[in-house]
Amino acid sequence: MKLLQMLPAFFSILSLSAVSFNSSAQIDFESIPNSAPVEGMAIGNQFEEQYGVRFSMSDGTLPVLSEVGAPLTAFVGPNSADDTPAENQSVGQFFLTDDNYLGLNADLIIDYTYAVSAASGALLDIDGEEEWTITAYNIQGDLIGTIIINNKVVNTGDGLATAWSFEHDEADIKQLRFSGTKPNQHYFGLAFDNFSPSSPSSCEPSLD
Repeated sequence: MKLLQMLPAFFSILSLSAVSFNSSAQIDFESIPNSAPVEGMAIGNQFEEQYGVRFSMSDGTLPVLSEVGAPLTAFVGPNSADDTPAENQSVGQFFLTDDNYLGLNADLIIDYTYAVSAASGALLDIDGEEEWTITAYNIQGDLIGTIIINNKVVNTGDGLATAWSFEHDEADIKQLRFSGTKPNQHYFGLAFDNFSPSSPSSCEPSLD
């Protein structure tokens, strides 16, 4: 069974052909426009001019950068190492997290200046009873796609980078939302990286 389900599009949405955003490059948070990445840096509209995306949290705050290693802000990786991915995950030294403290309290929201037809990225360290729901919305605010990632999905686990991807025939994606749950455990955070704002991934989540 395939977890990526896209609903039919019913509306005509703005096309990217009229704008000059970079449609192929990846936001890996290893560099920030007009600034150098540092632990705890708030990320909001820094990528809007080049990529047409804005980041926020559903509680009105902004997500922040986390650097691999201590202090612990998002997850405990292999060998109980703070914020450290497993080997060979190609995620660099920086990723996006919900705040600078361990404990997820809100959803990550990505808003687009113009709607797109595809998006992809990676979530780190999905293990135990943790589950992430990624939803896509069109310009009217209607739900047009859902991805659910938990420990039943291949390439999830301690410190692993799990790829997710949306792709649609129409330029319908105007907002993405990432909601995580981990029952009966407070120590749980967001680790988001390798975001391609308008490009699909070749590695979509699927059941074993």
